[in-house]
Amino acid sequence: MKNTKKATKGKKINVKLGRYATTATAVLVIVCALAVNNSARNKKVKEFDENAWTEAVSKVEKKVETPAVRQDYEPEEKVVVTSAKVMTEEEIIEEIGMINPTQGAILKPFSEGELVYSKTTDDWRTHNGADLAATEKGEVKAAADGVISKAYEDKLLGFVIEIVHTGGVTTRYGNLAGIDMVQPEAEVKKGDVIGNVGTSSVLEAGEEPHLHFEVLKDSTRQNPERYIRN
Repeated sequence: MKNTKKATKGKKINVKLGRYATTATAVLVIVCALAVNNSARNKKVKEFDENAWTEAVSKVEKKVETPAVRQDYEPEEKVVVTSAKVMTEEEIIEEIGMINPTQGAILKPFSEGELVYSKTTDDWRTHNGADLAATEKGEVKAAADGVISKAYEDKLLGFVIEIVHTGGVTTRYGNLAGIDMVQPEAEVKKGDVIGNVGTSSVLEAGEEPHLHFEVLKDSTRQNPERYIRN
């Protein structure tokens, strides 16, 4: 009975030893695998470093062997942006230097919003320009340098020519004999003849021969007397 127990006990010990051996073997296998893996990884890193070094050396050698080539080129044009000069109305008036288009006296001034009597309509109304004395068919000249912006026939002012000047200023010439002497977008100089005085204005037909002359600044009517310098 005792021998049987001893045999059984010995068997258990052998089983345990077998398990330990198996576990030890497994651990050894894992350690070996890690070692091989680390070796392979180190080898890859080493190979990568060597390749990078070789490539870098090759680039340096190539630069040394290749002589420098001079490239001629035109420098880019420098664009200097400056802000537009802000001018007062008086400075604009002086710069334009407007002349009297007919050199005639002012028969009816700009009314500044006040009501004035009209012979033609026999009533009181505002006068949006200055009527400048002239003989019928007398020359009408450009009051300042500019560009012809419009030439048309108005129901009230008759034949009209408009010229755009610097500083947002526009001059308007009404009661003309015609508009055949100018073309839109044509440049004109101060003193250039642009037409003749007529009787085409229905609104001012009862007045003596004259040029209806208006000055506008940014589309707002101004007193022409302020702008005419000579």
